[in-house]
Amino acid sequence: MYSQTYFGELLSLLPKQKFRSIVERNKTDKYSKGFKTWDHLVAMIYAQLSKANSLRELETTFNSFSNKHYHLGVKRIKRSTLGEANQKRDSRVFEELANYLISQVHHDSTKDLKALLYLLDSSPIPLSNHRHKWVDEMNHRTKGLKIHLLYSPLTKTLSQLSITNSDINDINKGQELKIEPNAVYVFDKGYTDYNWWYKIHRHNSIFITRFKKNASLKVVDTFPVDSKQESRIMADEIVLFKNKTPRKGKKNEYREPLRRITVKREDKDTPLIIATNDLEKPAEQIADLYKKRWDIELFFKWIKQNLKIKRFIGTSENAVKIQIYTAIITYTLALILKKMKSAKEPLYLFVEKLCSLMFVPVKNTMDYQNRIRKQQQNKVKYQYAIFE
Repeated sequence: MYSQTYFGELLSLLPKQKFRSIVERNKTDKYSKGFKTWDHLVAMIYAQLSKANSLRELETTFNSFSNKHYHLGVKRIKRSTLGEANQKRDSRVFEELANYLISQVHHDSTKDLKALLYLLDSSPIPLSNHRHKWVDEMNHRTKGLKIHLLYSPLTKTLSQLSITNSDINDINKGQELKIEPNAVYVFDKGYTDYNWWYKIHRHNSIFITRFKKNASLKVVDTFPVDSKQESRIMADEIVLFKNKTPRKGKKNEYREPLRRITVKREDKDTPLIIATNDLEKPAEQIADLYKKRWDIELFFKWIKQNLKIKRFIGTSENAVKIQIYTAIITYTLALILKKMKSAKEPLYLFVEKLCSLMFVPVKNTMDYQNRIRKQQQNKVKYQYAIFE
């Protein structure tokens, strides 16, 4: 009699009807004889959790659990078939699924929040030239791909995800962002585009970023700096752009007053020059919100350390993208499962537990954990015995 495994429980959280519609729209099963997109997805999620380093390793370990395949709706895999699928099957089907899961988790997490705070940033995924020949064509010092994320630090969830070549400017992806009304967007000066800032302003949302050194501004008013904050806030001013056509004849549509807050930095001699359309919040609060940008840096660090997006089992651009999107899908499913089980441990430990319990029946988890604990205790006793 079949018992649900942890891996099966994780896969059961996938929205299968939505996934089928994504597959049909992208026609990724049209010329597939046996290895369907579902088989591909399951194999790549397994690759994430098993931390497989090659197609051969993935084939061997996945097929060793062939007695579990029927209940997962998959078959045994061949590395040649999986390698061809990674190269040819459109990565957009995995991108759409990842963003759908992200949006569902984000919506559930933020529906009771009165205020929305988003951090926007990108992080490079460097790739070696000798394994990934296609990166040689890039005109950028870091050859590879770039992950663009919109992150909510209040709920610690993603809101949007995309992957581009590393030579794509951040602002190009920022301009594609769907702006939510009455939200706060925090981003670095890599997203400098005054007309895009104005678009955020027109949606009644707040942006907090940095002015570039060459920003042409005139001061029209000043706010008094609280004596308690003088050691941190050096100046708080209302400014306007001087130039209506700042570069190459491009028209600057931003005519509204902006706020320029000069913040002293402890680790650097040069101050931080913050730009925002928020004319009401205290200067120190705006400075603290900009400082929240560090949260998305920590999140990038977390996913690079805990998801398998440094070493890739495929060499083509499509294969690398599929692996990254599948990593985010696995992360999001683990987040949902952790919440369902009301698990108290940190997410990275919960994912590690999933890795070790993948094909263990859920109902036998306690027996399995007791057996592992006893093995660990015996190992410790043996280690102590060596030194006695």
